[in-house]
Amino acid sequence: MARPDSTTQSQFAQRLRALLPVGWFPTLPGPDETESSPVLSGILHGIGSVLASATDLFQTIFDQQRLATATSGVLDIYAQDFFGNALPRNPGEQDEEYRARIRESLFPTLGTRPSLERALKTSWASNWRVIEPRNAADTKGYGSAAAQADGGGYGYDTVGLRYGTLLVPFQAFIALDQTPTFNPPQVVLTAIESVRAGGTVMWVGGDASLTDFSGDIL
Repeated sequence: MARPDSTTQSQFAQRLRALLPVGWFPTLPGPDETESSPVLSGILHGIGSVLASATDLFQTIFDQQRLATATSGVLDIYAQDFFGNALPRNPGEQDEEYRARIRESLFPTLGTRPSLERALKTSWASNWRVIEPRNAADTKGYGSAAAQADGGGYGYDTVGLRYGTLLVPFQAFIALDQTPTFNPPQVVLTAIESVRAGGTVMWVGGDASLTDFSGDIL
């Protein structure tokens, strides 16, 4: 089904007038000419108004048929059709933000770090950080308290240090800010479990910030 054309009231009136038998009524006036049949013009514009309104309605219906262009409550209906009550609209969430969450849930990228980070972003508003022991970007290199810039900016006894190791594959540590160390929120655990790859282990701790995770379990 193609998207209907956007036709105005005047355009419909002109089309209708062009269908009238030649010689029955005066021809359509030019740009600088005066309308010689105002009653006919009024009738045709009235009909054109109805047709233009119907076209606008068809356009709206066409847009609401597709997730990419649906708006307002129809987006909520999309989510309910596919996910029941599992994916409600967040308070104050705009259409584009909600649409992106519906798309992500329909075509999820699972078992990857980006999917884990998206799950944390949507389930926890405060700061958080993911540390993979085998990821040098997370653990940095070995430095010292006297020369913290060595090894990428971290060193022993320095704030934010996380030791790296190749002995614990398929594991990651997740530090959450503003939550008790040994009581991670269930909403976060559920979000992590929804994207976690089988066979991987996620250690979740709290009392963290983006610069100092001194109170977490790492």
